[in-house]
Amino acid sequence: ITADSETSNEGRLELYYNNTWGTVCHSRWNIRDAHVVCRMLGYPFALQYRTLAYYGEGSGPVWMSGLSCTGRENNITDCYHNGFTTSSHCSHSSDVGVVCASNNLTVRLSGGSDHNEGRVEVYFNNTWGTICDSSWDINDAIVVCRMLGYSYALLARPSSYYGEGCGPIWLDSVRCTGLESSIGECYHSGWGVHSSACNHRRDAGVLCFSLTANISYNVTYDSSRDEIESCDSSSMSIIISKAYVISSKEVSPTPEPAGWLYILHIANYLITI
Repeated sequence: ITADSETSNEGRLELYYNNTWGTVCHSRWNIRDAHVVCRMLGYPFALQYRTLAYYGEGSGPVWMSGLSCTGRENNITDCYHNGFTTSSHCSHSSDVGVVCASNNLTVRLSGGSDHNEGRVEVYFNNTWGTICDSSWDINDAIVVCRMLGYSYALLARPSSYYGEGCGPIWLDSVRCTGLESSIGECYHSGWGVHSSACNHRRDAGVLCFSLTANISYNVTYDSSRDEIESCDSSSMSIIISKAYVISSKEVSPTPEPAGWLYILHIANYLITI
Protein backbone atom coordinates (compact mmCIF):
# COMPACT_ATOMS: atom_id res chain seq x y z
CA ILE A 1 0.00 0.00 0.00
CA THR A 2 1.25 3.48 -0.81
CA ALA A 3 -0.07 7.02 -0.55
CA ASP A 4 0.98 9.02 -3.60
CA SER A 5 0.94 12.81 -3.08
CA GLU A 6 3.14 15.77 -2.21
CA THR A 7 2.87 14.98 1.52
CA SER A 8 3.50 11.55 2.99
CA ASN A 9 0.31 11.37 5.09
CA GLU A 10 -2.22 11.79 2.27
CA GLY A 11 -2.83 10.66 -1.25
CA ARG A 12 -4.42 8.20 -3.62
CA LEU A 13 -4.59 4.67 -2.24
CA GLU A 14 -2.75 2.08 -4.31
CA LEU A 15 -2.51 -1.67 -3.73
CA TYR A 16 0.28 -3.97 -4.89
CA TYR A 17 -1.26 -7.27 -5.95
CA ASN A 18 -0.16 -9.94 -8.39
CA ASN A 19 3.07 -7.98 -9.08
CA THR A 20 1.06 -4.96 -10.22
CA TRP A 21 0.08 -1.66 -8.62
CA GLY A 22 -3.61 -0.77 -8.82
CA THR A 23 -6.28 1.35 -7.12
CA VAL A 24 -9.48 1.00 -5.07
CA CYS A 25 -12.96 2.00 -6.22
CA HIS A 26 -14.92 4.43 -4.03
CA SER A 27 -18.08 2.31 -3.75
CA ARG A 28 -18.91 2.05 0.01
CA TRP A 29 -15.63 3.83 0.88
CA ASN A 30 -15.84 5.62 4.26
CA ILE A 31 -13.83 6.70 7.29
CA ARG A 32 -13.67 3.18 8.76
CA ASP A 33 -11.91 1.91 5.64
CA ALA A 34 -9.54 4.88 5.76
CA HIS A 35 -8.66 4.14 9.42
CA VAL A 36 -7.43 0.67 8.46
CA VAL A 37 -5.34 2.01 5.59
CA CYS A 38 -3.73 4.69 7.76
CA ARG A 39 -2.79 2.18 10.46
CA MET A 40 -1.16 0.00 7.79
CA LEU A 41 0.91 3.04 6.81
CA GLY A 42 2.00 3.62 10.40
CA TYR A 43 -0.38 6.46 11.27
CA PRO A 44 -2.75 6.35 14.27
CA PHE A 45 -5.99 6.95 12.35
CA ALA A 46 -7.53 8.70 9.34
CA LEU A 47 -8.61 12.33 9.31
CA GLN A 48 -10.49 12.23 6.01
CA TYR A 49 -11.46 9.79 3.31
CA ARG A 50 -11.40 10.93 -0.31
CA THR A 51 -13.42 9.81 -3.33
CA LEU A 52 -13.75 10.65 -7.03
CA ALA A 53 -10.01 10.64 -7.76
CA TYR A 54 -9.41 13.57 -5.39
CA TYR A 55 -5.64 13.08 -5.80
CA GLY A 56 -5.81 12.42 -9.50
CA GLU A 57 -6.55 9.30 -11.49
CA GLY A 58 -4.29 6.31 -11.04
CA SER A 59 -3.26 3.72 -13.58
CA GLY A 60 -3.32 -0.03 -13.88
CA PRO A 61 -6.20 -2.21 -12.65
CA VAL A 62 -8.88 -1.18 -10.16
CA TRP A 63 -8.15 -4.03 -7.79
CA MET A 64 -10.85 -3.65 -5.18
CA SER A 65 -14.45 -2.43 -4.90
CA GLY A 66 -17.30 -2.78 -2.40
CA LEU A 67 -14.84 -2.47 0.49
CA SER A 68 -16.48 -2.51 3.92
CA CYS A 69 -14.27 -2.41 7.04
CA THR A 70 -15.32 -2.23 10.67
CA GLY A 71 -12.32 0.00 11.33
CA ARG A 72 -10.62 -2.49 13.68
CA GLU A 73 -8.93 -4.70 11.07
CA ASN A 74 -5.13 -4.84 10.86
CA ASN A 75 -5.07 -5.14 7.09
CA ILE A 76 -7.42 -3.95 4.38
CA THR A 77 -7.54 -7.50 3.01
CA ASP A 78 -9.27 -8.55 6.25
CA CYS A 79 -12.23 -6.32 5.34
CA TYR A 80 -15.20 -7.44 3.28
CA HIS A 81 -14.74 -6.70 -0.43
CA ASN A 82 -15.77 -8.04 -3.81
CA GLY A 83 -12.48 -9.85 -4.38
CA PHE A 84 -9.22 -8.94 -6.11
CA THR A 85 -10.60 -8.57 -9.60
CA THR A 86 -10.44 -5.84 -12.17
CA SER A 87 -13.69 -3.99 -11.59
CA SER A 88 -15.93 -3.63 -14.63
CA HIS A 89 -18.13 -0.89 -13.15
CA CYS A 90 -15.37 1.32 -11.69
CA SER A 91 -12.93 3.49 -13.59
CA HIS A 92 -10.00 5.53 -12.30
CA SER A 93 -12.33 8.52 -11.96
CA SER A 94 -13.56 6.64 -8.85
CA ASP A 95 -10.13 6.16 -7.22
CA VAL A 96 -10.10 6.63 -3.45
CA GLY A 97 -7.65 8.46 -1.20
CA VAL A 98 -6.93 9.13 2.45
CA VAL A 99 -5.64 11.84 4.78
CA CYS A 100 -3.91 10.24 7.75
CA ALA A 101 -3.30 11.82 11.16
CA SER A 102 0.37 12.48 11.87
CA ASN A 103 -0.12 12.60 15.66
CA ASN A 104 -2.52 11.31 18.29
CA LEU A 105 -5.43 13.52 19.33
CA THR A 106 -5.57 15.59 22.50
CA VAL A 107 -8.88 15.95 24.35
CA ARG A 108 -9.90 17.85 27.49
CA LEU A 109 -12.99 18.36 29.65
CA SER A 110 -14.32 21.86 30.31
CA GLY A 111 -17.20 23.34 32.31
CA GLY A 112 -17.58 20.51 34.82
CA SER A 113 -17.68 20.82 38.59
CA ASP A 114 -14.83 18.30 38.93
CA HIS A 115 -11.89 17.10 36.86
CA ASN A 116 -13.64 13.90 35.78
CA GLU A 117 -16.57 15.54 34.00
CA GLY A 118 -17.23 18.22 31.45
CA ARG A 119 -17.78 19.26 27.89
CA VAL A 120 -15.55 17.28 25.51
CA GLU A 121 -13.13 19.48 23.59
CA VAL A 122 -10.77 18.22 20.90
CA TYR A 123 -7.54 19.86 19.74
CA PHE A 124 -7.33 19.63 15.97
CA ASN A 125 -5.62 21.81 13.38
CA ASN A 126 -4.13 23.96 16.19
CA THR A 127 -7.60 24.86 17.48
CA TRP A 128 -9.81 23.62 20.32
CA GLY A 129 -13.33 22.66 19.26
CA THR A 130 -16.31 20.58 20.38
CA ILE A 131 -18.33 17.51 19.38
CA CYS A 132 -21.99 17.53 18.33
CA ASP A 133 -24.23 15.23 20.38
CA SER A 134 -25.75 13.50 17.36
CA SER A 135 -25.46 9.73 18.04
CA TRP A 136 -23.45 10.51 21.21
CA ASP A 137 -23.68 7.57 23.63
CA ILE A 138 -21.87 5.66 26.36
CA ASN A 139 -19.49 3.92 23.93
CA ASP A 140 -18.25 7.29 22.67
CA ALA A 141 -17.88 8.51 26.26
CA ILE A 142 -15.89 5.38 27.20
CA VAL A 143 -13.31 6.15 24.52
CA VAL A 144 -12.96 9.78 25.61
CA CYS A 145 -12.57 8.82 29.27
CA ARG A 146 -9.97 6.21 28.39
CA MET A 147 -8.00 8.87 26.47
CA LEU A 148 -8.02 10.98 29.63
CA GLY A 149 -6.72 8.15 31.80
CA TYR A 150 -9.98 7.10 33.48
CA SER A 151 -11.17 3.53 33.74
CA TYR A 152 -14.65 3.97 32.26
CA ALA A 153 -17.41 6.42 31.45
CA LEU A 154 -20.42 6.66 33.71
CA LEU A 155 -22.56 8.97 31.57
CA ALA A 156 -22.64 10.48 28.09
CA ARG A 157 -24.07 14.02 28.35
CA PRO A 158 -25.85 15.65 25.37
CA SER A 159 -27.32 19.14 24.84
CA SER A 160 -24.43 21.23 26.24
CA TYR A 161 -25.02 19.84 29.72
CA TYR A 162 -21.77 21.48 30.83
CA GLY A 163 -22.37 24.74 29.02
CA GLU A 164 -21.82 25.85 25.46
CA GLY A 165 -18.32 25.78 24.04
CA CYS A 166 -16.80 27.95 21.35
CA GLY A 167 -14.75 27.52 18.23
CA PRO A 168 -15.41 24.91 15.54
CA ILE A 169 -17.57 21.83 15.96
CA TRP A 170 -14.96 19.32 14.92
CA LEU A 171 -16.95 16.07 14.99
CA ASP A 172 -20.52 14.96 14.36
CA SER A 173 -22.28 11.58 14.21
CA VAL A 174 -19.53 9.91 16.25
CA ARG A 175 -20.13 6.17 16.55
CA CYS A 176 -17.52 4.35 18.61
CA THR A 177 -17.67 0.68 19.53
CA GLY A 178 -16.05 1.45 22.89
CA LEU A 179 -12.91 -0.49 21.98
CA GLU A 180 -11.01 2.32 20.28
CA SER A 181 -7.97 3.92 21.91
CA SER A 182 -8.79 7.36 20.46
CA ILE A 183 -12.00 9.05 19.37
CA GLY A 184 -10.26 9.78 16.09
CA GLU A 185 -10.49 6.04 15.32
CA CYS A 186 -14.29 6.03 15.60
CA TYR A 187 -16.71 6.43 12.74
CA HIS A 188 -17.74 10.08 12.21
CA SER A 189 -18.89 12.37 9.43
CA GLY A 190 -15.46 13.95 8.88
CA TRP A 191 -13.37 16.61 10.59
CA GLY A 192 -15.23 19.90 10.58
CA VAL A 193 -18.15 18.30 8.75
CA HIS A 194 -21.42 18.46 10.65
CA SER A 195 -25.16 18.76 10.20
CA SER A 196 -26.74 22.21 9.97
CA ALA A 197 -28.69 21.20 13.09
CA CYS A 198 -25.45 21.11 15.11
CA ASN A 199 -24.48 24.16 17.12
CA HIS A 200 -22.88 24.71 20.52
CA ARG A 201 -26.23 24.12 22.23
CA ARG A 202 -25.61 20.48 21.30
CA ASP A 203 -22.05 20.14 22.63
CA ALA A 204 -21.35 16.65 23.98
CA GLY A 205 -19.99 15.92 27.45
CA VAL A 206 -18.95 13.00 29.64
CA LEU A 207 -18.81 11.88 33.25
CA CYS A 208 -15.78 9.64 33.76
CA PHE A 209 -15.15 7.01 36.40
CA SER A 210 -12.08 5.30 37.85
CA LEU A 211 -12.06 1.91 39.52
CA THR A 212 -9.35 2.11 42.16
CA ALA A 213 -10.02 -0.87 44.46
CA ASN A 214 -12.02 -4.07 44.70
CA ILE A 215 -15.02 -4.56 47.00
CA SER A 216 -17.15 -7.71 47.17
CA TYR A 217 -20.93 -7.33 46.96
CA ASN A 218 -23.87 -9.69 47.12
CA VAL A 219 -25.85 -9.08 43.95
CA THR A 220 -29.59 -9.36 43.27
CA TYR A 221 -30.10 -10.06 39.57
CA ASP A 222 -33.48 -9.80 37.82
CA SER A 223 -33.15 -12.09 34.79
CA SER A 224 -36.62 -11.18 33.48
CA ARG A 225 -35.52 -7.56 33.04
CA ASP A 226 -31.87 -8.32 32.23
CA GLU A 227 -30.55 -5.81 34.74
CA ILE A 228 -29.09 -5.58 38.22
CA GLU A 229 -31.61 -4.51 40.86
CA SER A 230 -29.37 -3.95 43.84
CA CYS A 231 -26.34 -5.15 45.70
CA ASP A 232 -25.42 -5.03 49.34
CA SER A 233 -22.13 -4.74 51.15
CA SER A 234 -21.76 -4.80 54.88
CA SER A 235 -22.38 -1.05 55.13
CA MET A 236 -24.52 0.13 52.23
CA SER A 237 -27.28 -0.69 49.78
CA ILE A 238 -26.64 0.39 46.20
CA ILE A 239 -28.98 0.80 43.24
CA ILE A 240 -27.32 0.11 39.90
CA SER A 241 -28.65 1.81 36.79
CA LYS A 242 -26.43 0.11 34.22
CA ALA A 243 -23.81 -2.62 34.17
CA TYR A 244 -21.23 -3.56 31.58
CA VAL A 245 -18.50 -6.11 31.19
CA ILE A 246 -15.44 -3.91 30.77
CA SER A 247 -11.88 -4.98 30.15
CA SER A 248 -9.02 -3.73 28.00
CA LYS A 249 -10.44 -5.71 25.08
CA GLU A 250 -14.20 -5.86 25.53
CA VAL A 251 -17.13 -3.58 26.30
CA SER A 252 -20.55 -5.19 25.96
CA PRO A 253 -23.77 -5.84 27.84
CA THR A 254 -24.10 -9.39 29.15
CA PRO A 255 -27.02 -11.41 30.53
CA GLU A 256 -24.87 -13.11 33.15
CA PRO A 257 -24.06 -11.33 36.42
CA ALA A 258 -20.94 -13.36 37.24
CA GLY A 259 -17.74 -11.40 36.69
CA TRP A 260 -19.42 -8.06 36.05
CA LEU A 261 -17.68 -4.84 36.95
CA TYR A 262 -20.31 -2.48 38.29
CA ILE A 263 -20.88 1.18 37.62
CA LEU A 264 -22.68 2.49 40.67
CA HIS A 265 -24.90 5.41 41.64
CA ILE A 266 -25.42 6.42 45.27
CA ALA A 267 -27.77 9.35 45.71
CA ASN A 268 -26.53 10.92 42.48
CA TYR A 269 -22.93 10.99 43.69
CA LEU A 270 -20.18 9.25 41.75
CA ILE A 271 -18.20 6.82 43.88
CA THR A 272 -14.97 5.05 43.09
CA ILE A 273 -14.59 1.55 44.44
